[in-house]
Amino acid sequence: MTTREKSETNMKGQFGKLNNNGQALLFVLVALTIALSVGVALSSRTLQLSSRAPRSDTSTRVFAAAEGGIDRLLDQPTRFLDRLSSKTPDCTEMGFTPIAGDSTRCILNFTKAASDEIESRAVLSSQTFNHTGIIGSTSYYAVDLSPNQTKNIEITGMSLIRLCWENANAAVEYILYGPSVTERNFLKTSVSAFISNISSTGFTDGTSEAVREGYPLPYCHDITVIGMTGLRVRTFFQGSRIAVVPVNPTSLPTQGYRLYSRGELVQDGDISTTKAIVVYRSFNTAPSFFDYALFSNNDVP
Repeated sequence: MTTREKSETNMKGQFGKLNNNGQALLFVLVALTIALSVGVALSSRTLQLSSRAPRSDTSTRVFAAAEGGIDRLLDQPTRFLDRLSSKTPDCTEMGFTPIAGDSTRCILNFTKAASDEIESRAVLSSQTFNHTGIIGSTSYYAVDLSPNQTKNIEITGMSLIRLCWENANAAVEYILYGPSVTERNFLKTSVSAFISNISSTGFTDGTSEAVREGYPLPYCHDITVIGMTGLRVRTFFQGSRIAVVPVNPTSLPTQGYRLYSRGELVQDGDISTTKAIVVYRSFNTAPSFFDYALFSNNDVP
């Protein structure tokens, strides 16, 4: 082999080594890039999950505080709710904490673990309510009744009301009662699936109406209630949503309490998270089996 040939052979070997080294370096760089990308993605995912877990825990805790406050309010006697609604509560009487300079609310503090830096509490308030819904400018009181379930509605001072219901297959009984008078009546629709089981005697057909202002549900009947203090409603055959619309005057008397509980998480004196719950507590209603007392000719033992 000549000197020239040897030189060319050596150069080819050197270039081969360079090519092999370059390919190896390129492979290492690609591998590192992939590993780094996967690592960053996993780290980001871990950070997202880590940040989501505290948010979920915080949301659960503040909701539990609000729910605990509502449970305590629902368990209070009417005399306390009356005072709270009229802005004259004695918070300490029921184990709550008063707010300095604020006579409209009470605070329920929850006991925390010694190692817990976050305090949970519920800010409680109440106000009376007359209606649960409104269409246009006309308010109404509505409730869902299961079959044979009853509901009392206060009507003291009313002259005319409109009783509406939603389910065409439900029959409705309503009882009007006052200081010395009790009246019992029955309503149905002409398209009820149970019409063959209902004697036409004693039942009045409700009118079919398009839902609009003054008619929140599709079947309605106007009732004169002068001198009456209460309306007692019950559904038969099937359950239905019931609505009472004040016609004259245009507002019902007080029906119960609108209870408000705002859960709060407090850390280092600052409120970090809040959650509110609102519940309507109507005045008490006696179960339907007490109805016999309304129609007894003698004293009920």
